[in-house]
Amino acid sequence: MNYAPLILVVEDHEASRGFLKALFRVEGYRVIEAADGEEALSLLAQHRPDLIITDLMMPGMSGQEFIRRVRAQPHYSGTPIVVTTALEKADLISAARRGVELYLRKPLDTDRIVREVRRLLAPVQWHPQPTPAGSGQVSV
Repeated sequence: MNYAPLILVVEDHEASRGFLKALFRVEGYRVIEAADGEEALSLLAQHRPDLIITDLMMPGMSGQEFIRRVRAQPHYSGTPIVVTTALEKADLISAARRGVELYLRKPLDTDRIVREVRRLLAPVQWHPQPTPAGSGQVSV
């Protein structure tokens, strides 16, 4: 049985997180979500997403620190990361140097983010993703 690629959405704003989750589920992707970087790192220990979408401005751990910690893990070195932010371009360029494939300014253009996620996930083979013991099912 084949499964859709898995996307991790890291966004502290609940409505924005819910919007992205619903948007990508409608597109046929599986989605897990985190409200901050610490929660996202915990999810990365349990799941292996094919793409990560993260905000830069979050309480606690910044999106930039989250990205740095993700990229420090060898098995996530090739996982595409998309940054969504309202920050100015200089901050975005700084984030891009840290291994980000794409940055998108808020408010998000829905058509563009869907198109870019499809492009970034095009090489991903739709494959079974085992659910780690005791972690429950990944939502579809």
